[in-house]
Amino acid sequence: MLTLKTILEYFILRGHIEISNSISILFFNIHWYAIFIAGALFTLIYLVDKYKDQNKYLKKINFDEVSIYAIPPALIGARIWHIIERWDYFKDNTGEILRVWEGGIGIYGAIIGAMFGIFIFTRKYKKDFSRVLNIIFLFLPLSQIIGRYGNLINQELYGPPTTLPWGIFIRVGNRVAEYINSEFFHPAYLYEQIGNLILLVVNFFLYKKYKLSNSIFIGSWFLGYGLIRFIVEFFKISEKILFFFSINQIASIIFIIAGILIIAKNLKNAE
Repeated sequence: MLTLKTILEYFILRGHIEISNSISILFFNIHWYAIFIAGALFTLIYLVDKYKDQNKYLKKINFDEVSIYAIPPALIGARIWHIIERWDYFKDNTGEILRVWEGGIGIYGAIIGAMFGIFIFTRKYKKDFSRVLNIIFLFLPLSQIIGRYGNLINQELYGPPTTLPWGIFIRVGNRVAEYINSEFFHPAYLYEQIGNLILLVVNFFLYKKYKLSNSIFIGSWFLGYGLIRFIVEFFKISEKILFFFSINQIASIIFIIAGILIIAKNLKNAE
């Protein structure tokens, strides 16, 4: 049973103790990964719905309905991205492609999928695509922080072995064959959480200045998370495909450039 004592022990012992990746409720076996992802989504929807009234245009939008359009393509895109990332593995293990509950989704695929769904929503109801995206990206870093706890429970998204005091213990069954005899690894998921926390603080100060008057939070997320993910990838065991860069780093460069352009446009319009 997962208790506060168990959680504290988990962090103190840096992963030495076993935490089941699922819980049983009545006749259902629910994975913690799914719980954290659901928690991240509900938190995002709640905050967006709470703050939308500060903008007259957004006040008229039902974000519960937006989520209906955004979540399915986001989940599909996230899984496809992960499969592309690890195609060398999945091409020989096709039976695991649909085993989403065991982890394995890609944030860039999720964002692209969600943006596609939101675009369909805004086209159908004749709403402003950028305004809808903007408030979502304002709170997205917090949602990502919550979702990454699923990686902690699943013992995934870790990097190469490390002797640093914050290295996390990875059980033998979760280690890649290359490092089967190592015990402690870089907690890449934690590095990303710290980066997203910084991005959330940056968004807070941008919000104090601009509120929801422009689309600057789209730019701040593209630039901020692009930088975060580009750096974190150096602490992950990722396949490098071009000039020592992984597919996520290549995507990050594109997102960084897009973020800079979006921010520059918003700052120019604010003058």
